[in-house]
Amino acid sequence: MQKYKRSCFLFLTFFISVNTRSLCQEYIYDSSGNLSVDATKQIAFIHYNFMNLTDTIVYSDGRKIIYTYTAAGKKLSEQSILANGAVKQKRDYADIILYQNDTLQEIRHEDGRTVPVSPGNYDTSWEHQYHLIDHLGNVRSTLTSKAEVDISTADFETAKAISERSKFSGYDNARRINSILFDHTRSGTTHYSQRLNGSVNEKYGIAKSLSVMPGDTIKLVAYAKYADPNTNHWTTALTTLMTQVASGSAGTVIDGAGYSTAGNAPFPFAGLNGTSGSTGNGPKAYLNWLVFDRNYILKTGGYVKMSDVAKENGSDIAHEKLSSQLIIKEPGYVYVYLSNEETTPLDVYFDDVAITQVKGPLIQQQDYDPFGLTFNEYISEEAALNSFLYNGKELQRDFDLNWYDYGARMYDAALGRWHMIDPKAEKYRSWSPYNYVMNNPVKFVDPDGREVGHYSDSYTPDYDTHNKDLMKATPEGNRIVTEAESDAGASIIIAFDKKGNIHSGDATAIRLGHNKIWYDKEDGKIVNARIESQMLPPNFEKFQGMNVTKEVNDGKEIYLVVVPDSKNSNQKAINAAAAIEAGINLKRTSRKADIEKMMKECNCSQKQAMRKIADAVLMRLSVQMQNANIVKEYQFGKVKHP
Repeated sequence: MQKYKRSCFLFLTFFISVNTRSLCQEYIYDSSGNLSVDATKQIAFIHYNFMNLTDTIVYSDGRKIIYTYTAAGKKLSEQSILANGAVKQKRDYADIILYQNDTLQEIRHEDGRTVPVSPGNYDTSWEHQYHLIDHLGNVRSTLTSKAEVDISTADFETAKAISERSKFSGYDNARRINSILFDHTRSGTTHYSQRLNGSVNEKYGIAKSLSVMPGDTIKLVAYAKYADPNTNHWTTALTTLMTQVASGSAGTVIDGAGYSTAGNAPFPFAGLNGTSGSTGNGPKAYLNWLVFDRNYILKTGGYVKMSDVAKENGSDIAHEKLSSQLIIKEPGYVYVYLSNEETTPLDVYFDDVAITQVKGPLIQQQDYDPFGLTFNEYISEEAALNSFLYNGKELQRDFDLNWYDYGARMYDAALGRWHMIDPKAEKYRSWSPYNYVMNNPVKFVDPDGREVGHYSDSYTPDYDTHNKDLMKATPEGNRIVTEAESDAGASIIIAFDKKGNIHSGDATAIRLGHNKIWYDKEDGKIVNARIESQMLPPNFEKFQGMNVTKEVNDGKEIYLVVVPDSKNSNQKAINAAAAIEAGINLKRTSRKADIEKMMKECNCSQKQAMRKIADAVLMRLSVQMQNANIVKEYQFGKVKHP
């Protein structure tokens, strides 16, 4: 506590001349109720513009964050400025397009985002990434559509030494032997392999570290031979070679620059994978791996031990292939290395080492506490960081600010409160004007910092309809999206391939608002129609007889309504989906004036009036779906506008 008081005093000394409040007050507010000082983040001053939006944050050491807005309050840019006045980072916002340091960074869309394959380099090809979100719009995971395979090989030949040295550690400590007897590559003018004989400098061979994510597959391969320990079995050729090796003959033995001191530093992972307990014939030579989590805690390990099948006596015995495959289940690191742990020197030769990383689709994941504080956050090192996280809002990461920008206000997930008074505080008189969603973040969201609501009722970005549908097409452009649209805008979206068949034989989805109707197609007919919805309206009993089941997927309740096979199953599914949509849209369609008008007309209660309005919405949607008659076709790269 004394240490905290001292740090608080030192920070507040920066502006003590203009602020006479307590030296250990963490938060100070201005006369408008806006946060102006945050001692916990060493923020000395926060300035707000005439729209009461944060436009300048000044740190005690002179660093700044400056925001620029349009006259309507829409954020245009954000600059992070170091104490010396240099711009550390600049981000510009053009609706769904984000620029970083004047370079196109990403294009956000309804399902995720599109980024350059090489982050920051938009002259290269582009990669589609998709977000998995929960019922509150929180981005839980980001998946890539890019298939990526990294292969690192080492054949120890001189022509590839520079490249291999950059991919493997311990390469400069290796002793390489030039002999076709122990070479597995068998190409080029040289025939090198790495020798490990178990001595101090030759106990551990080349190694490689990999950063991994769940879903990655790691494939390990190495080829090995060892010299027959019984010299009486050697041929003349092997005897000659071993004499040259023992004498360090030039052209036969090549030592790396660090070979003579390789044994000075102890191997940090000795004994972790349990090779001391290995049994069986053959030398104690291994292809090893260790798997750590992101906190460098060992999770598992293993090895493949040599047998006695590749015992070389000079007759050119075939190499033994050592191989294994790992499936990664959590973010972390994999360390792969070669070793010869014989206590009595025995020559073992490794060649054509190959480590293949088949990367899974997961590139970023994070969990949240109820108020949005992230934990278990992991990202692939090669991926562009996604900062649109809790409720889909952007986390301000610069200078460890860690506030979410909701548009009208900044939100601090560590505290679970806003830093400015609610612009519509009069609507929530029983609550503090700084509270977040009435202290119920599991149920409610605040779309822009002004008003509490359900996520399904919150606004969505104004994505261009044509671009959205094009993004549903495959990159090869072999999918045609057909949309049947009614006068009021209710639509069915169905995806077929060029031959008119359901793409890849998958079930096709008809999308109606917040619902999806999945169906199978047999002999050109619609069968097995199923409706997927996040909620069911009170008036769903109109469709009794259907099989309604509730499933929980990642904490999200999904209702599946199975329509029995019949010639009208498709239309029944549409009607049922319309009923669900009517229930979801009840609040949107039932304005106060409409409810009061209906109450007078039917001389009924407010609840009964809302039910009648919902029934009217159901009827309107159902009729619209049955009478849909406007067709638009989209081909990837080409759009036929109606």
